[in-house]
Amino acid sequence: MENKTVYTPHFIALICAFIMADGVIFMPLYKNSLTELAAVCLLGIAVSFFALKPLGKIINTKNKTAAAAVYGTAAVAALAQTVFSAAEFTRFIYENLLTRENMFFIKLIFALCAAFLAAGGRRAIYKFSLVSAVFITVIFAVMFLVSVKNFDPANIKAAFSLSLSPKRAASYAAKLLLPAALAVLFAAEADFTALPRFSLPAGMAWGTGLVFIVVLDSVLSFGLPLAAKLKYPYIDDISTVTIGSIFTRMDALAYFAFFVCYLVKCAVLIRLAARFACKAGIKKEKPAVYLLSLLLLI
Repeated sequence: MENKTVYTPHFIALICAFIMADGVIFMPLYKNSLTELAAVCLLGIAVSFFALKPLGKIINTKNKTAAAAVYGTAAVAALAQTVFSAAEFTRFIYENLLTRENMFFIKLIFALCAAFLAAGGRRAIYKFSLVSAVFITVIFAVMFLVSVKNFDPANIKAAFSLSLSPKRAASYAAKLLLPAALAVLFAAEADFTALPRFSLPAGMAWGTGLVFIVVLDSVLSFGLPLAAKLKYPYIDDISTVTIGSIFTRMDALAYFAFFVCYLVKCAVLIRLAARFACKAGIKKEKPAVYLLSLLLLI
């Protein structure tokens, strides 16, 4: 039987990696300032102080009708997010890195990796999340530091000018915060009572903080008007960064960081959907994981 113990550092890291997966490749356009992004990040952290236990109680309700509704809704949402995230990442890799490869081949490699991680169970996912979160933090911190020489001080004032668009704030929330609820359900479905209250806010702060740093990196390098027009502003930014004459392709580290984040997200979503499928009557979880992994090939 699967070990359901939830270790706090692993859960915090999982939330961080989950948020980072959708946070920097296709970020909603920040046309006027980063005020909305900062506001959404802070609001998400504040709300998360009160979100863990209610979500845990909802997902573990004893009411059969309510449980069926929750499981069904969460399973559909998880599968939809899985398909969207996998398609988003593989399209990004195809357009920027493996431009001469067949798109199906890229999807197949990613699907196999996600299926392997998801089939490893919660413990494997949690351990991989912890290593990944530490790894990506180091990568994006180093990228920011080596990009400082490209920053234009004139862009700082524009980046933090006071403006607030509810529409843009909503797009940030939909990109960063709403999908993260599925990662919380992944833990809440198992043993949410083992998690202290600070664990979710800590994960939210870690993940949204990294997203803000990554977005700020490209904004300070290009300025808001240009950064908003670029399809992949962060990749365009760090592709120009070098350290001497030896490290000339620093963007390769970012590609790998994006890979592990998306891998964590899709593995969590597949495992979550498979778990709910078992609650609906499927007896074996691992075959369900492999079957649901086929959705990554869409």
